[in-house]
Amino acid sequence: MNRFDKVRASVRGVSVEILAPSFFEGKGGIVPVSCESTYVNWKLKKEERIKIIGLADLCFNETTGELVLDFSGKLLPAEYRNLINKDNILKYLEYVNELGLIRFNAKDFLQKSRVQALHSTIDIQVEKDPDSYLTFLKNLVSKMESKFWERDYDNSRNLTIKRKTSTNKQSTTIYNKHKELIRNNMESALLRELLTPEDLEYFKLVLRFEQKLPKPAEIYQAFNITSKDNSLLNILHSDIYPVVNTLNTLFDSLEVPNA
Repeated sequence: MNRFDKVRASVRGVSVEILAPSFFEGKGGIVPVSCESTYVNWKLKKEERIKIIGLADLCFNETTGELVLDFSGKLLPAEYRNLINKDNILKYLEYVNELGLIRFNAKDFLQKSRVQALHSTIDIQVEKDPDSYLTFLKNLVSKMESKFWERDYDNSRNLTIKRKTSTNKQSTTIYNKHKELIRNNMESALLRELLTPEDLEYFKLVLRFEQKLPKPAEIYQAFNITSKDNSLLNILHSDIYPVVNTLNTLFDSLEVPNA
């Protein structure tokens, strides 16, 4: 089953009621945002977004009837271990309703929305310290060459592999999930308070593989679909696993350099 740590999706033509106008900016003065539309009438204020762990963006265009939601698995701590998947997606969407900011039909959003960006994710529970596996993978990749991929050396905590092209922005990052959770930043601290001790214990042995697909064109390629098939419902039920396919392609293309 496909699981995602982040989903950004939009839909047009759904009924949306703004419940907390003071939490939004832009009404009466249209503001530019990074939505599918160039302009929106309602955009959740930054100071409100940072209070809601896992909600990166919420905006609505009254003119086109477009609603954009950008959220991560952190939005529902009770489901965080499971990430966003076909079995719990409605829980995530209904939770947005429960925040008291807007009211919309979650089932309509699921069936009609188009995916703009996502992080395809696989968590592997290992037998010992995840850093030992991470070190092995780093050493393996550093000693070999690929015609299509390059390692990102900017972050010593993770192993990030990127396409060798300026047009394709997809990247795959492998990292120690527990170390991310215990980092000294506000979001991690707030999330730790919401997770159960069992969840925190579970993540101690998790090595996370996360592929970022920041544009629709990269989603089409990763899932072998056309724009017509790029619905949130279709992506969630896909039997194609981008992370697995990417790693297979990577290691198939690796070559031992000449001595």
